Amino acid sequence: MKRDEEEHKPTYDFIWLNNGNIPNIPIELKMPYEENAKAGIVTYPQVRNMIGNAVKSALNNHNFKKENFMIDLTDFDTADNLMYRLERYNDTPTPYKIKKLLTLKDGKIHKLT
Repeated sequence: MKRDEEEHKPTYDFIWLNNGNIPNIPIELKMPYEENAKAGIVTYPQVRNMIGNAVKSALNNHNFKKENFMIDLTDFDTADNLMYRLERYNDTPTPYKIKKLLTLKDGKIHKLT
């Protein structure tokens, strides 16, 4: 997506286009950095921090709430409990609640929230 050059508001990485009655959804795409993955395995705290930092930064710097995320796990192994914990992301005590959380893994998109 193009940056907002006039008001300098944050933007999402892409818009999920839907057919029918479902509105298009702006999505923030995140991908773990290889050096942050312990032994090449992505863990829940790493993903939680990526989401929380993006939400916090947009709120603090632009008074804007990012609330839809896709985590690209294509090139990574994941901890055994990662998907289970991500499904419960909003159940944990965090001020950074989100609406939608998707993951891309093994060529498939998984809806977690």
